[in-house]
Amino acid sequence: MPSHLKEILAELHAELAGHPTLDAGTKESLRKVVGEISQVLEGDATEEDTESVESETLSSRVQSFVDEFELQHPQLTKTLSTIAERLADMGI
Repeated sequence: MPSHLKEILAELHAELAGHPTLDAGTKESLRKVVGEISQVLEGDATEEDTESVESETLSSRVQSFVDEFELQHPQLTKTLSTIAERLADMGI
């Protein structure tokens, strides 16, 4: 996994852990996407995982979280935007 993306994902994990205003369902959805990103980048994704990624790119899924959180969670939005941009640059 590229080190800059690994650092951003670590930052997102920290923000999720310390973000009291996110409901449990939202946190779980974000954790799932972060897990999928890690699997794909580390080459641990199964064929089934890869097929689900192809139907909707991870960058577009992350971008949908950005759109949802834009006003309520500006710091989280900034981190998610950076992740979406990096994934898009990588074609993921």
